[in-house]
Amino acid sequence: MALFYYNYIMSAHFVLGRHKFTNGPIHIKSVNPENKHDFICLDCGKQLTCVLNVSADTKHFKHRTLTCNATSETLLHITVKEIIAQNSKIKLPDGLEFEYVEVLLEKKWDKYKPDITLKSNDKTLFVEVIVSNPISWDKELTFSKKMQDCLIIDLSYYLRDFDVEQLKLDVLEGKDLKRMIYGFKKGISHSKNANDKTDLLKLLGFGIGGYLLYKYFQPTPIRKRKYRRR
Repeated sequence: MALFYYNYIMSAHFVLGRHKFTNGPIHIKSVNPENKHDFICLDCGKQLTCVLNVSADTKHFKHRTLTCNATSETLLHITVKEIIAQNSKIKLPDGLEFEYVEVLLEKKWDKYKPDITLKSNDKTLFVEVIVSNPISWDKELTFSKKMQDCLIIDLSYYLRDFDVEQLKLDVLEGKDLKRMIYGFKKGISHSKNANDKTDLLKLLGFGIGGYLLYKYFQPTPIRKRKYRRR
C-alpha cells in the first residue's frame, strides 16, 4: 500500500518530507512546531509547508507551489532507496544478511536500470522496490539468464500511516516483504543452493522408486508358442 497522502483539488499533501539539515526523511508526526520551516520535498527539493493545527490523523506537508509532480508512491520509493544507501547490510528472505560496501542508484545494467545495485567485495546484488508497478516477467528472466541475483522488496500493500523507523526495520531486517530472483547456477544464499541439491535428490529418489514399483507390479509377458507344421 502506498504512502498516505491527501489528494486535494489544488495540490498533493504528503506525510513525508526531508529535513534540510539532517537530510533524512521525516514523518509529519515527528515534526516539532518550532522547526516547521525546516523541511523540503523528497522529490523536487522545494520548500514544504507543515500543516499542524489539525487533528493528528490529518497533519501533512504541502507544497507552496504547484510545480512538483511527486506522488505518494514516488516518496515511498525514494525513502526506501535512501534507507538502503545509508546502511551497509540487508537481510534476505532466507534470513541471511548481505553486507555491501558500495551502493549505486538507477545504474544501467543490460537494457534495464535496477533501482539499486549493491556490491560486496565479491558479489553483486540488484534490488527492485515495488510500490505500484510490479517487475516485468522479461526483467525477471533477464536477471536469471544473466546469472544475477535480485532482491524484490514489495511495498504494494504497505500500511499507509507508517513510522519511518518501522519502515527502516522492515526494509533492512524484515523478511515478509521480500523475495529473491536467483541467477541460474549462482546463488547469493548458500542455503538456497543446499535446498536445490536436496530437492534434486528427492526428485531422483522418487523417480527411482517409481521405476522399481513399475517393474515389480508389471505383469509377466505371455510368450507365444511356436508350432511347427507337420
